[in-house]
Amino acid sequence: MGRPIAFGMLAAWALTGAAAPLRAQDAIPYLTVGGGGYAPGIVFSPVASPFAAGELRLKLGAQLWRSTDGGASFVPASGALQVELFGLGKGAGRVPALYAGGRMGDLRAVWRSDDLGKHWQRINDDGHQWGLRFRVISGDPRVAGRVYLGTDGRGLFYGDPAGERK
Repeated sequence: MGRPIAFGMLAAWALTGAAAPLRAQDAIPYLTVGGGGYAPGIVFSPVASPFAAGELRLKLGAQLWRSTDGGASFVPASGALQVELFGLGKGAGRVPALYAGGRMGDLRAVWRSDDLGKHWQRINDDGHQWGLRFRVISGDPRVAGRVYLGTDGRGLFYGDPAGERK
């Protein structure tokens, strides 16, 4: 049996500056961007991946960031997608699937990435918009390709890739 994973006290993160790789210093929970400094009052919560030790995701504004070193540094991880909400799920291979509600160009939809956020594929269609009032999204941790989507007043839905039965 493996040992439990501990990420320490990641109570709050703060952001300043322009988009650039992020880093945490001196075990103090804050982020700097492009040489900027600590900014009190702006708080973000990192999300730990259940699929890899030390892997974190962080949504800042409409951008998604990824860390593979427990939060010591972050790199952009959403490509052209403007992310509103996101979740992780089991991928087809060793890489977890990313699911997001967001906007690419003029299209607001539900998306999946199988390459750590570099490219995104739309996974809903015009007949399944649910009022575009998404509140939570998550991939299934055990079933590759399955996504769960919570809406505002329309309930909780799940979907599998077209043509597949689980």
